Amino acid sequence: MKRIGYVIVIILVLFVLSACSSSQSTKKTTKESQTPTVFFHGYGGGPSSFGSMMQRLKDKGEAKKELTLTVQEDGTISAEGKLSADKGNPMIQVIFQSNKSTQTNQSLWIAAVLHYLNVTYQIDKVNLVGHSMGAVSTIDYLEQHAKEDQQPNVAKVVLIAGPFNEFLDTFSSQSQTDLLANGPSEQSARYQQFLVDASRLDRSLVVEVISGQLSDTDLSDGIVPLASSLAIVPLLKNQGISVTSKIVKGSKAQHSQLHENQTVDNLLVYFLWQ
Repeated sequence: MKRIGYVIVIILVLFVLSACSSSQSTKKTTKESQTPTVFFHGYGGGPSSFGSMMQRLKDKGEAKKELTLTVQEDGTISAEGKLSADKGNPMIQVIFQSNKSTQTNQSLWIAAVLHYLNVTYQIDKVNLVGHSMGAVSTIDYLEQHAKEDQQPNVAKVVLIAGPFNEFLDTFSSQSQTDLLANGPSEQSARYQQFLVDASRLDRSLVVEVISGQLSDTDLSDGIVPLASSLAIVPLLKNQGISVTSKIVKGSKAQHSQLHENQTVDNLLVYFLWQ
């Protein structure tokens, strides 16, 4: 009987050690930081645009949403929640009340949001994430307002499905390799203006561009051509800015589903916090 008891004890000890080892091996490798990451939705977007992604990241322990800032058309900001000084990769969701406005207005509102964070919480460094029009307006902000007084430094930027060359699909006249090396063969008015002001960009920026591609024959996310989303890559590289590009493929790479896509979650987490 004693021998059986010893065997049971040994089995239990081995089980506990195995469980501890498994727990350690699956422990997340996310680096915890106090730097807030600020999310900007696209045209017609709202709380649900990044809300589910933020919840998923929170549930996985990768980051935590602490603050929602709603920007009125006149630039007035109302806040829900409070930004703590704790590490843990705080996230801030920005809602534009006038959610179908121009990139010029959104760019000004981004500046107002970051000014608010600097003045209210003494935030001197942020990461930015923009989807669709939010990505376009983020580039506009970085060119037009980022170096103004009481604007925090921008460390990392994630641009998801941005129509940087509006809705031109230049892959009918050039290859993807040519686009990434030389820029789009046809340039929209938006892209031409980005080129004019590109020298204003901070060369210390680190940027990731995430694009959607539905299939081998549909080189778009259903709304934004892949060529337009990738068009910002050569512009940034020509300014000496560190930029990487990722293409998410398949039916779940549809434009409005990209911020619901697990692959996009993983790309964002790895780029920002690992």
